[in-house]
Amino acid sequence: MAKTPEKRFLIAEIAEVCHLPKKFLESILLDLKNNGFLGPKIGKGSGYYFIKNPADINVADVYRIFEGAIALYPCATFKYYQACEECLDPQKCGIRKSFLELRNKQVEAMKSISLNDLIQ
Repeated sequence: MAKTPEKRFLIAEIAEVCHLPKKFLESILLDLKNNGFLGPKIGKGSGYYFIKNPADINVADVYRIFEGAIALYPCATFKYYQACEECLDPQKCGIRKSFLELRNKQVEAMKSISLNDLIQ
């Protein structure tokens, strides 16, 4: 099966359509490229293209690139966990348990929305 050419997205066009400063958009696209979501097209008609299918990229993945942890408190995160100084036993902490539940629901909701959903 022959590979189909990638659709390029030109920074200037995206900036114009989305009413974003070009430098701001370049920064966002560079972060997405550095995290394996976009590839650069160099030369005439340069820009970016999706390496992964936008339907396979969820909002949680993109959020973590720009914001880090999804949980409201470090004790309720998985990748960025930090115990609270005041907490005597994180396994029995009712506050932590509640914020873990909230975090799990938030992640579930964010994972249910793909980049393709947002593009459409």
